[in-house]
Amino acid sequence: MRFKSKLVFAISLVVAVVLVAVMVSVLLLTHMVNKPSTPAPIGSSISIYLGPTIYVVGPQSLTQRLVSVGIPQSKIAPTSLDQLPNLPNNSVVMIDWSVIKPYIAYSTIGKNITLNLTSPAVGLLEGLFAKGDLVLVNVSRSEAPIAELLLSYTMARGANVVVYGPNGARSYLVPMLEMPINSNYTLIGATAIRTPYGIAVLVGPVSLEGLPNLFWYWLWSIEAAKGDKPTTNQDPGNGFRNVGPCYVYYWYFLGWLQSWYGVHSSGNFTFLWDLQSLENQVAIGISAYDYGIAAVQDNYGDMFYYDSCILMLNSVLGSTANHEGVIGAELLGDVAYYLTNNGSGG
Repeated sequence: MRFKSKLVFAISLVVAVVLVAVMVSVLLLTHMVNKPSTPAPIGSSISIYLGPTIYVVGPQSLTQRLVSVGIPQSKIAPTSLDQLPNLPNNSVVMIDWSVIKPYIAYSTIGKNITLNLTSPAVGLLEGLFAKGDLVLVNVSRSEAPIAELLLSYTMARGANVVVYGPNGARSYLVPMLEMPINSNYTLIGATAIRTPYGIAVLVGPVSLEGLPNLFWYWLWSIEAAKGDKPTTNQDPGNGFRNVGPCYVYYWYFLGWLQSWYGVHSSGNFTFLWDLQSLENQVAIGISAYDYGIAAVQDNYGDMFYYDSCILMLNSVLGSTANHEGVIGAELLGDVAYYLTNNGSGG
């Protein structure tokens, strides 16, 4: 069956879930089911770059990769690890794994990763997240999980992403997202943004070509969370059809949309989302095109999208019979299939 108009079919999933806090840290794993093996390319180059300066710690080849996709040389500032603590707040830092790896002690057994929390790199990265930086690590696909764990843990420490248990006990929330990666080398990024309702945690792999979008919306999100952007009375139940629920929740969480119904007004929430979703956003705030991450494109140009996120309390509600802490949370997600003018029905 053929369609002459552009259509999109989206299924939104909102599920109440319970998380369990175990020992000193909380490790949250979000698994994507039936992960596509060939994500659609975002583009080969950047026509106009209006983003922030990128502070690069690594070989000249890393700088050349940025230049090759259209980022001006004038916006790339080579630096060293010992200079990173002196950078301005809310900086963008890109580090090559070969530079920081000698300062990390870790071991792997199968899929289990053990990170030495006294490694010199832990304190360095913690300081970057404490001042609101966006940190990216250029790493091989095989070592990407190690880099993501390192970024997630140091972000939790630096940005004070914690869960409070009985008697004020603190546990770091360390999110790791399993996302499809379609290259030998990838960028793993992490950042945390303080909002009127808590803290938004963004972590995961991103593409080189998608960096301008990512940087723009990251900076925009920081300003929106400060209340420096116009607000609106738009309601997700009125006009947000075919919009991913994670996008709606994110903009509410930033305080950009006014109507939050008082449910999440306590400021005691953590919003977990993959960084790639912010990279893939195509319009300011909520728009008809916020479907999620572009995953697979067919021969007709039709596109399959997916997305997921978690909104959770940052305190323990109670305990199980085994004395494990119980945390209230909502798991949200959507899948969408966008049909082009020449697309096929399915």
